[in-house]
Amino acid sequence: MPGPTTSPPGTVAPPPIADPPHHFDETGFDDHTVPSVASEAELLSLARPGLRGQATVKFAIPDLRGGGVHLFDSNFYAMHDEWYWFRLLNGRRVPGSSTEPIAGRAFRSVSEVYAWAGSLDADELPFDLAWIEGRESNRRLYSPEYYRLALHSEPRTYGVGSLIRFPGATTASGGPDRWLFELEYSDSPSTEDIVRFFERLTEVLPGEVASRLEWVIRSPEQEALAEGMERDGLAYGDRIVRYEELVPAGQTDVTSEGIAAGRLLYVGEGGAELSAARPTDIVIVDRVPDWLPPASALITAAPQTALSHVSLLARNRGIPSASRVGIDSDPAVRQAARVRAPAIVRASATGGLEIVLITESDYRSWQRRQSVTIARVPDVDVSAIPLIIDLSELSASIRTEADLDRWRPVIGGKSTGFLTLLSTPGVTPPPTPMAITVKAYVEHLRTLEPMVHEFLVDPDFVSHAQVRALVLEGREDFESLFSTESDRAIADDFTERHPPGSVIGDILAAGGFKRALRDQPIAAATLAEITTSLSARFGDYAVGEGLRFRSSSSVEDIEGFNGAGLYDSNTGYLHPESQVDPDDRGESIEKAIAKTWASYWSFEAFEERLLEHIDHLSGAMAITVHARSDDDLERDNGVATMTILPAQSDVGVEMTINVHPGSTSVANPDGQDPQTPEVIGVREHRDGSLEVTRSAGSTLSPGADVLTDADAQELFVQMRSIADRWRRRTAATLPAARRPSTLILDAEFKHVERGWPILAPGLTPYPSRLVIKQVRTLDPGLRRLPDAVRAIDAPGDVVARARRVERDDCVDAEGARTAVVRMFTDPLIAPDMGYSTDPLTITVPPQGSTGATTRAGCVTTVLFASDAEALVEILERSTPI
Repeated sequence: MPGPTTSPPGTVAPPPIADPPHHFDETGFDDHTVPSVASEAELLSLARPGLRGQATVKFAIPDLRGGGVHLFDSNFYAMHDEWYWFRLLNGRRVPGSSTEPIAGRAFRSVSEVYAWAGSLDADELPFDLAWIEGRESNRRLYSPEYYRLALHSEPRTYGVGSLIRFPGATTASGGPDRWLFELEYSDSPSTEDIVRFFERLTEVLPGEVASRLEWVIRSPEQEALAEGMERDGLAYGDRIVRYEELVPAGQTDVTSEGIAAGRLLYVGEGGAELSAARPTDIVIVDRVPDWLPPASALITAAPQTALSHVSLLARNRGIPSASRVGIDSDPAVRQAARVRAPAIVRASATGGLEIVLITESDYRSWQRRQSVTIARVPDVDVSAIPLIIDLSELSASIRTEADLDRWRPVIGGKSTGFLTLLSTPGVTPPPTPMAITVKAYVEHLRTLEPMVHEFLVDPDFVSHAQVRALVLEGREDFESLFSTESDRAIADDFTERHPPGSVIGDILAAGGFKRALRDQPIAAATLAEITTSLSARFGDYAVGEGLRFRSSSSVEDIEGFNGAGLYDSNTGYLHPESQVDPDDRGESIEKAIAKTWASYWSFEAFEERLLEHIDHLSGAMAITVHARSDDDLERDNGVATMTILPAQSDVGVEMTINVHPGSTSVANPDGQDPQTPEVIGVREHRDGSLEVTRSAGSTLSPGADVLTDADAQELFVQMRSIADRWRRRTAATLPAARRPSTLILDAEFKHVERGWPILAPGLTPYPSRLVIKQVRTLDPGLRRLPDAVRAIDAPGDVVARARRVERDDCVDAEGARTAVVRMFTDPLIAPDMGYSTDPLTITVPPQGSTGATTRAGCVTTVLFASDAEALVEILERSTPI
């Protein structure tokens, strides 16, 4: 689950300044932009802080010839087009655009738009909006029309870019702070365009900024134009700068920490195209591109600013990302990339950036380590299970982990989590939840299985992500994910070789497999039985109260893989024809179920399972059903993570709460959304006392707390009850030596006002209350560990966090044999178990004559080394570039 957007490692904030100014347009609407600023301090109040004291303010100029600059509150907008569609979705026209806005909606933030858009199918999004970037955790809502206006329209009218403050103390020459404007990497302006950028910006900036404004170059095309302006002595030719002139050669900044292996790929002049990058490549780029390709690590020769798209996406993907000025001119790096040499990259805020060449043998060994046993969900005899289950009734029968393991393949991960919520006294989950078992999905898929078997073994589908996206999502959605000429060429060639009439050709003609599954009618008898059960269960709800059909895949919340955010949930109505909103009259029970099922085969979900080596056909989609959330009755929404800490910790239990007011989601934000939630910590000390601390306020509730201390403590009490039950159930069937002492639980919650869910007239309304919507464990699993390690009688939480396990088999002078295991844990896998330097030592039975010499002494065997540990070992014996 993605957390709130944060600044990258090493961020230095600008000096304290006032809150950003607000400007209301002619309709009285605050679109979080201002037309001008009166001082440098006021400009900085709009800025997003970055590395080394940098600050960035995005801007848009709807008419380069006539003025009208919009300076963005860059802690409200992360991407330029967010301003465009935020206005349109709030019923306001956008200057310079002929697109008609939509009426009747009021969004307070970018995150509210993302939450709303995420509930729609791609073909239901208004205007030209589309999802790009591929995965739930980092996809973004994108408007091609906006960037057509800004970058590709003829004659050009729009202009977009960013203002950047470079503190003088950090520049190569020192001196006063420098103010720059940069354009998009793909922008190819004319000389006249650059003059107009200077003129329009100078009109709206304070004199102390405007007088020293410079244009900083980002791309080879911009470089060619700049050289001509300088050579010919044209206007503003003396106010052009390159990043390498600003930043000392060798300066390194890490924007995303981590360690990774791969083959070096240089992208830039004399090198490869960015589209050539593959997931196993360490990509070195001469500039900072507008998008992040598949890669195991990214290194740029130009500094990455706070709102750099690739910086944000690298952190979301969890890959190392850094800049090192001049790396593109390093002959050793260029030669290693030219021969595609294998290397390891390690990036950290404290240790900087290391690039180390490794041998082909070490790289092949590393690649073999990535071969993980295929995970399969246990088979379910669907003929022996019901279509729908009352989760409240089922929860009463759950006693052990084995009970949960037996039901997870039947009702899926989310519904299985509900069984704990429903069986814990004092906890308040959504009322009367039901589960639609995998039976209905499996039977629905049965007639489509020949299609699935056909594409799963197709060589192009296996080899190319582009083909997988095309087959699963259809051509329209494919083009929102893959947009280069080479991508389209792959899709065109594949389509030409699979005409209608072939199995895969028919999938493509249907708009992709996801759409084919969604559009296939549910069997009449199955739909009737489900509808009858839901009507009986929820028949006392008001006609306008919808039901939420929440994805509950059998391959989510399995050991070591939670699958959070991969699948869709949808709203349906028992009486869609009676809904007041015309948009809701098509939202039937059948449509909601089919859309939720189809999300199992989305490209992003498929790719995530592929990375985790999960057998796609062994999994299935069950559904959790309860009342939909009513935005008007939601006081707040949040996520809480509770950690029971090791015994050596000063604090016994700690909980972190992230919460927004109203219906704005914390659990499913866009990775690019700059809205940040209120952050509250609750600690339970060893004496049982509770301490509440606050480290950040919600940007949607400036100056006011979202939760009171009493609210936070109430949530803690309910979460602690859930955690205690979880631990007792886990320990019940384990030997004492293997019982864990720690636990991490992640829960979604909300406070609702009186009347949720909305009941039929005359019935007593539900009270206002805290509602726990979902719970899952975030503890690491044991699947990555060899059998020899899993068999050790050691606490399960220590074993799960092991980074290195060694066994000493010894013989003493009298010939007596002893054996011990030393287990080192990874301090970065929370909570730190305390064995990163001094290992947990466990006496184990000796192995007779096989493990040690016959003479006095010991033989050490490495039973396990984690991926990161293995890379560190290779790195330390290899050659730095």
